[in-house]
Amino acid sequence: MRKLSLSYDVIDHDIRLEKVNLILLFQVNCPGCFLYGIPLMHRMQDEFKNKVGFVGISTAFEDFDKNNFENTKSLVHNGALVGETAKYLNQSTLENPINFNVVMDKVISKDEAITPDIIISICKTNPNFEFWSEFDQNLLREKVTNYLSSLQHIYHTFTLNHFRGTPTFLIVDDELNIFGEWFGYASVQDIRNKLKLLLENEHTSS
Repeated sequence: MRKLSLSYDVIDHDIRLEKVNLILLFQVNCPGCFLYGIPLMHRMQDEFKNKVGFVGISTAFEDFDKNNFENTKSLVHNGALVGETAKYLNQSTLENPINFNVVMDKVISKDEAITPDIIISICKTNPNFEFWSEFDQNLLREKVTNYLSSLQHIYHTFTLNHFRGTPTFLIVDDELNIFGEWFGYASVQDIRNKLKLLLENEHTSS
């Protein structure tokens, strides 16, 4: 089973993983994250209350002048919105404050990111990688290396897990095993059903 590679900087509180957790990976300069991502997290919190852990991870793969620690801290503490998010929502602050713990994805150096182990782990996010020819495997390794080398900043969780964008929803257990992953607009029913199933399995096994 695929595991989440996680590294972050604390804003207010460290992450405390429960047996079942819903994680939202978002950017502060991402209107869709605030139109769909955060409201969905609040809705699931209302439904599952103390049964599920809820974590937000602010990250960046673009617009690094806006998607950063300071703007995330202002969002968490004051509900402050920036950039395209503020323009699209036509407001400077959130009407409903974020009520789940948020941390900041950790920036790592290229020397930390561009290693044989990390490159191969990113390649293996393609489930068919091991069945490819040696030529095709080497070609993908080279593409991943060039991609990492081209980045202005490398955010550990987003980049090393090879996520496609934001918002991204993840369901993980307390050992960071990934049981569900959705990118972009996610079905509330799909996430609800997966959470219910994992909670039922946890209850049965305990």
